[in-house]
Amino acid sequence: MEKPAILGGKPTRETILPLFDVDIGEEEANNVLEVLKSRDLVQTHGTWANQFGKLAKEYLGSKNIVMANNGTSTIHLALIALGVGPGDEVICSPLGWISSGTPSLYQNAIPIYADVNPDYGYIDVEDVKKKITPRTKAICVVHPWGLPADLDPLLELGEEKGIPIVEDAAEALGATYKGKKVGLFGAFGSFSTVWNKIITTGEGGFLVTDDDELARVAGHYASFAKVPGKGDYFDGLGYNYRMTEMMGALGVAQVKRTEEIIKKRRANAEYLRKQLRALEIQGLNLPTEPSWGRGVWWKFTVLLDLNSFSASRDDILKSIQAEGIGAAAPVYPDNLQPLYAEKQVYGKTKCPWDCHYYSGPSNIDYTQMCPEAATYSDRALWLTGCGTRLTQPDLDSIVDAVGKVLRWYRK
Repeated sequence: MEKPAILGGKPTRETILPLFDVDIGEEEANNVLEVLKSRDLVQTHGTWANQFGKLAKEYLGSKNIVMANNGTSTIHLALIALGVGPGDEVICSPLGWISSGTPSLYQNAIPIYADVNPDYGYIDVEDVKKKITPRTKAICVVHPWGLPADLDPLLELGEEKGIPIVEDAAEALGATYKGKKVGLFGAFGSFSTVWNKIITTGEGGFLVTDDDELARVAGHYASFAKVPGKGDYFDGLGYNYRMTEMMGALGVAQVKRTEEIIKKRRANAEYLRKQLRALEIQGLNLPTEPSWGRGVWWKFTVLLDLNSFSASRDDILKSIQAEGIGAAAPVYPDNLQPLYAEKQVYGKTKCPWDCHYYSGPSNIDYTQMCPEAATYSDRALWLTGCGTRLTQPDLDSIVDAVGKVLRWYRK
């Protein structure tokens, strides 16, 4: 049995295969150069960000789109447009990224985390039902790792309770649920185009909605809440969340390639699944595409049965990395982050938890909210392997490294 590199063996690869690799072509570079030559660098003075928005809207088939500087801003804008404020609660997913929940705090509302499906990591509708109170103003569902969440039960619950659904599809542009692209089901669909997403604008993001008024409000607050046609006149607490022209120029080139990118990512994921399955390593649970939709495989996430191995998840992770393979541990569950233990986000106050507008319990214990999410996170590993620039030898090296490490540590 070959010894892992971390214990003195020869690494599987001589060069490091990164977890992410940005795929930028000549059109992207030429577009950005055009922006620089024009000297029109902001959305309000140029055309590229709006052109990107038009193409993204056409790709998704949405009625309205609001361009923004990142996918955190888009969630915030969605909550503003939905009227979330002090005293309200927003049910959120604990897996994905911290900014699925923190925009609730920006509005002085309380994030309430619902536990997850143990196989896929999206929020479990049964736990959402338990978390709903008269204070619940919205439900934010993440499509984790590029795979679509099961939406129908959440949409039915939202309709029954009169609670709007916000889809955090930051990692899932182009994924489908029962033949329809994710992001088009809820009151809003939120997307990120940060450097490592399905398509990229460096930073960046956008919101889609079929509701004209929600789109108007979100767009208004994305640009300082400045009233059109009245000069420097502002009718609300707005934000500078606009997309830049260089972001838009990148996006114009990238969005044209969306289906090409997804096709390659899906092919890479299927190859990895086939080759890793052939290793027949007990305790290695491979990701599967849910029966209800098409995934875009932003991350290739495996779940380890740790009783099958003599090493911890973190030691296995370090061993795979030492073989020259990009790997990481998925995001720590948001409800276990220090900010929710300390409950101190606005100076020395305890707002919004200790707030006269809030009628809920002041002693919320976030550590007890999502045991399945904690278990999922402890078992999970992200592997590189779905990026469009990877070759078959690259994919084979991932399989070789994972097999080498897991066989060594197998009980």
